[in-house]
Amino acid sequence: MIHVSETSQAYLSLPVQTFIENECKKPHKQWIYAIIDGQREQQSIIYTDPAKRFVILPSVPDPRRRHLSYLAIFSDTSLRSIRDLRGEHVRLLIDVCTAAASVLPDEFAHASFHYHPSVYQLHMHFRHPKDVDLSNPRIYTVGFVILCLAIKPDFFQTCTLKFRAHGESALVRSVQQHTLWDPVAVSKSKVTDGLCDIPLIDLSLDNSCVSKTS
Repeated sequence: MIHVSETSQAYLSLPVQTFIENECKKPHKQWIYAIIDGQREQQSIIYTDPAKRFVILPSVPDPRRRHLSYLAIFSDTSLRSIRDLRGEHVRLLIDVCTAAASVLPDEFAHASFHYHPSVYQLHMHFRHPKDVDLSNPRIYTVGFVILCLAIKPDFFQTCTLKFRAHGESALVRSVQQHTLWDPVAVSKSKVTDGLCDIPLIDLSLDNSCVSKTS
């Protein structure tokens, strides 16, 4: 596994966008769109947003983790990852966390996104803190994402993001055509915790996977 520094220019490049488009078309990735379209897992949904912006349901059990986890799946198919989030989405993110706090057990309070995600339809993870490895640069806590968007609405369109992936993966090869990967972790960005008051949801604002904006 290596750490990859992805500039905003690299993300928008043809190789990376082609990789994402191909991922979205893979048959085994269609489950998330089927949930959005109401074609599967409807009996498992525990919360549906009145405005149809998202649903919350249990995720597939993972034998590597001690506890069950949950997903909030966003309905807007133009939102594929945190790269697509802007300041205008802060209210949506807060609404998701507020809904989750009302329906999920208290122990599933850690809310985060993954970047790059395993499937390119925006979804938020809710996990037990014991199942979360914050040293993993793929994990972006929701509190950190909200704070960045509140301070700089286009933050994720302009920043350099760091993620971890297999060195020979198609994603890494796509990014490397436009940016160099660096195995040395970037310095941590420390922000005071507790700025976002959303009940029961862990909004830790410490992320070590973001470099300065470009």
